[in-house]
Amino acid sequence: MSRSLSRASVVTAILLTLSCAAPLPAVDDVLALEDDPLSGEPAEAPRTESITDWARELQLELDERASEARANAPSTGSSRSRELASLLAGSRALFDAADARILRAQIEQDPGSTLADVLTAEDEVARDVRAEVAALCAEGLDLAERALELEPESCRALLERGLHLSLLAWAEGAARALLAGRGPRVKNAIDRVQERCAEHEGGAPLRLAGRFRTQAPWPYRDTALAVRSLTRAVALEPNALNLLFLGDALYAAGDLEEASAAWSRALEAQGDGGRAVLQRELARRRVDRARLELR
Repeated sequence: MSRSLSRASVVTAILLTLSCAAPLPAVDDVLALEDDPLSGEPAEAPRTESITDWARELQLELDERASEARANAPSTGSSRSRELASLLAGSRALFDAADARILRAQIEQDPGSTLADVLTAEDEVARDVRAEVAALCAEGLDLAERALELEPESCRALLERGLHLSLLAWAEGAARALLAGRGPRVKNAIDRVQERCAEHEGGAPLRLAGRFRTQAPWPYRDTALAVRSLTRAVALEPNALNLLFLGDALYAAGDLEEASAAWSRALEAQGDGGRAVLQRELARRRVDRARLELR
């Protein structure tokens, strides 16, 4: 079997499994803008008084970028370097649009009164949002696999593949993904990018590995390994997301005081443009409820 046929078979299998739960929407429909398109780089502070409005605006912004990236797909006869750059840009833009939906869904939820409520917010995201995430990530995964055919050792492409596979497993649900045999493929993709490119993008592969080991069910869950990976990521780049995820891993490992300290550091940390605003809000919710438990 050729590599291209193998790639197509993998993506098709993922789509078929996901569609057994609910039909996936078309990516064109997912990226349809709700209002007038926004432009410009996401800022580091909300443009509106409401954090939920800010989450919606950020999603629209990233949807617009994803639409533009898809429109700029390489044409027939494009150079290899141009095709690779276009595939990687499209894959990342689709991941960003998917990630924005998960952030927005958590921000819009009632945060609940306990730390457990806040920490399980991702698990409560609605099915329609999961379907949108799955549709975006299935296409993003296809682009990443095509990029890897052009450059098999590309850190960017390896990272994109790991990111999309992790969100596809999340969209499917941990139990369903485990039963469907997704675990080895997700683990292998994450292990490869961590081993090959651990320090890429400020430790993004380490963050991905740490998050996977924090949230994955048995036999992949390993909170000690998660803490080590995320501690390395924070040492490389003490941004809001690395610190947020380190706190989650520390809490899962049973250390509430250190978890609260990591979340508190996230409140003052910089990060990825507008998403850092939402990440700091999620950290704030954790800190508020951790204080109650530490009394």
